Amino acid sequence: MTEAPGYQAAPAKGPNFSDLRTRVISGVVMVAAAVGALVAGGAPFILFWLAAAIAMVWEWQRLLGEERRLARVVVGAAALAVACAFAAQNGADYALAILGLGALAVGWLGRARPAGLGRRRRPLCRRAHRLHRRHPPAAARAAGAAL
Repeated sequence: MTEAPGYQAAPAKGPNFSDLRTRVISGVVMVAAAVGALVAGGAPFILFWLAAAIAMVWEWQRLLGEERRLARVVVGAAALAVACAFAAQNGADYALAILGLGALAVGWLGRARPAGLGRRRRPLCRRAHRLHRRHPPAAARAAGAAL
């Protein structure tokens, strides 16, 4: 296999256990907190798992990128909070519906915006766009061939 000029393979690294102690301690603390919430039951249990779910929403949205991240996190967290309130009052069917709507809203907010959103394309532009897709510029073809 040929490689692009200037490309250097990353050196093989062995496992890194420098932060193992920190990870083990944080794991023990999280398990203790989860068991404590389970034993306490009721509102502490709901609030603990709500906080954990919101932390997961935040982490997932952070992985997806910067565009509209705050809006996605707020909508996801609000849907989780409202669903928890319904679930706590034996409204599981409503809670599931709210979670589904919240997931759709977060997905809608996370969609990629096409360039020129809201502009009407003229037929000539559409034809030029199709031609460009079929026959990319020479520089792009050369870069693709180097890979």
